[in-house]
Amino acid sequence: MRNNIFAFGQLEQLARGKVDPHKSVFFEGNIVYWETGPLYAKNWKDKPYFFYTSPKREPVEWTSNFEADYNLYFNPTMPAYAADFNGRTWEEWQAAGKDKHSVWADPLFADPSRGDFTLSENSPALALGFRPIDLGDVGPRFRPGAQ
Repeated sequence: MRNNIFAFGQLEQLARGKVDPHKSVFFEGNIVYWETGPLYAKNWKDKPYFFYTSPKREPVEWTSNFEADYNLYFNPTMPAYAADFNGRTWEEWQAAGKDKHSVWADPLFADPSRGDFTLSENSPALALGFRPIDLGDVGPRFRPGAQ
C-alpha cells in the first residue's frame, strides 16, 4: 500500500488479519489521520520465517514479514508518545525497524473535519515523497439509482 490517505477509521485505522510466512505487507508513503480507535490493530507482530533462495542452499531466516516506512501519522487528540503501535510506543516501534523514516506531524490538510484532504504546499508528507492525489473520485459516494 503506497501513497494513500487513511482518515477517520472508527474501529481501527490499520488492521491485519493473518500473518503470512513471507513479506506480505509493504506500507509506505501513506498518511494516517485519526481521532479514535487504535492505530495498528490485530496481527502486526513480526514472525520469523525461512526463505529459500535456491533448492540447493540452506534457507535464510528473515525476521520481518511486513515493512512500514516513509509514512506520516497524526492524531490531533494525542502526542506521538501516547499512540499505540500494536503494543509499542512510537520509539519502540522505530527501534524495532518499523517506520524509521516516518514522522508524527500534522499533514496540513485544508479541512479534514469536512472531508477536504487537500494538502498544503508546506505539508511534511510531501518531504516524505507523498504525491497528492485527485480526491474527487475516491471513497464512498452516492450512486444515482443505487439502493
